[in-house]
Amino acid sequence: MPTGRLASTIDSRFIPALPLVLVTTLIILNFQIFFVGFIASDDGIYVAAARAWSFPVNALPTNHWGFRYPALWPIAALEHLVVSPPPIAYALLPLAFSIALGSAVVWFVGANIGGRGALAAALLLSTMPLAVVQSSIINVDVIETLFLFLSLAWFVSAARASTARRAGWLFFSGLALGGALLTRETAYGFLIVYGLLWLSGAWFPRKYYLWVLVGALLVIGAEMGYYAAHEESPLYRFFTIADSHGTLHLSTADFSSGTGNASDNRWLAPMAALLLNQEFTLLFYAAPLALLAPL
Repeated sequence: MPTGRLASTIDSRFIPALPLVLVTTLIILNFQIFFVGFIASDDGIYVAAARAWSFPVNALPTNHWGFRYPALWPIAALEHLVVSPPPIAYALLPLAFSIALGSAVVWFVGANIGGRGALAAALLLSTMPLAVVQSSIINVDVIETLFLFLSLAWFVSAARASTARRAGWLFFSGLALGGALLTRETAYGFLIVYGLLWLSGAWFPRKYYLWVLVGALLVIGAEMGYYAAHEESPLYRFFTIADSHGTLHLSTADFSSGTGNASDNRWLAPMAALLLNQEFTLLFYAAPLALLAPL
């Protein structure tokens, strides 16, 4: 519980909708001020992949870009509903996902930490440089993050829920995890996390973890069934991505050097980037928050 005078005032007068309105307003405001839009890079490839999926000669993707379904389907729907959409229409898609992610984080922090945490989360998510830039460029990063965060949030909600409601929360957590796995293969790292929690028996009895698996398999199973219906292997996604990327070669040099802006060491670069790089600058956010914490 917050102990300072300012924190107590914020929590005692906390209006749940306030951080949600704040994060939405700031994201839209930054979208207008720092608009980037179409840059003919990854976003251009996603648009091309969406069109190939919409009007297929072969309905199956041939490279990893074509498997980013949650990013492709909104583009395909837009081009079906609007004839020759203006460039701003494409930018509204990542804006919607950014608002959804910001709202989900603020809701979760507010419900579990309180008003002060929710307001801090709203300010952080709506002003972080990378989040501002990504809000107007078609990308999969925000979509994958949204699904993974929802999976984590609903998992924590299950741990705090009554026994009667626990299975439902975990099932939705699994569905969100399935959405993340459908978005990008990096989300499979979450399976390791949930697997370790299952092995440790943390939070609740192990049998309840099956609901996460059921939810995730429902999504991934539908994808595999789609490939099987086209007379391909259910693992077509993984075989195709592996073939398109070629053989992976690693050496000790790959782990001792890198190309980070703040550090050239692959072990230190990720943390240095989070704290110092212009995309995140977490150190510069943490410093004033640390000064305000005692208030």
